[in-house]
Amino acid sequence: MHGSFSPVDVHNTLIAFGPDFKSGMKDEFPSGNIDVAPTIAHLLGLHLPDTDGRVLYEAIKNSQENWINEGHDVLELEPVKDMTFYKPTAIKNTDV
Repeated sequence: MHGSFSPVDVHNTLIAFGPDFKSGMKDEFPSGNIDVAPTIAHLLGLHLPDTDGRVLYEAIKNSQENWINEGHDVLELEPVKDMTFYKPTAIKNTDV
């Protein structure tokens, strides 16, 4: 998925099946495609020190890691000013 880093955009659909995954769970934590490699590497016992993303411990059976959902912070900013948006097909006339 593409978009922002809000929980709505970052929370992708991932279906995992096998003896290492919890059955019928719904993960409430933000996750993304970037988290698949670290999770699989963890299950295979591989060490990936420079990998982005995180291990989805909350989806793994008998995981010793505990995750706490503390809610989401809302950040309110001032509106952006002096910006112009163009459609991707627009041709900007620079001779004006």
